[in-house]
Amino acid sequence: MSESPCIPGLLSPRLHPMADTSLAAYQHILPTLNQRERAVLLALCDAGQPVTGGELAEQMGLPVTSIRPRLTALCDSGLAVKQPARMSRAAGESFAHPYLPAVSRAAIERAK
Repeated sequence: MSESPCIPGLLSPRLHPMADTSLAAYQHILPTLNQRERAVLLALCDAGQPVTGGELAEQMGLPVTSIRPRLTALCDSGLAVKQPARMSRAAGESFAHPYLPAVSRAAIERAK
């Protein structure tokens, strides 16, 4: 197992070491992201904690309707992990699922 890249636990924000084969798969997928998906993934990394779509939209200064589809796509590709729902800190969003990145910012930047 590699030491630096981590994948979040499914039910907790605790990070676990990522297998080298998983890292290779992520590095294969990362270059296929479009510009908005890459921006959302980088913002998830920069948040430093699980964030909801509404919280991320506020952080990025974009409408939540442009963020949530990208979060779904990132989860479907294994690049983000949906966490159990909690109260949101975003205006207009009460109870929502936060997300965590499944790859490091450095891995995203290397995959350009």
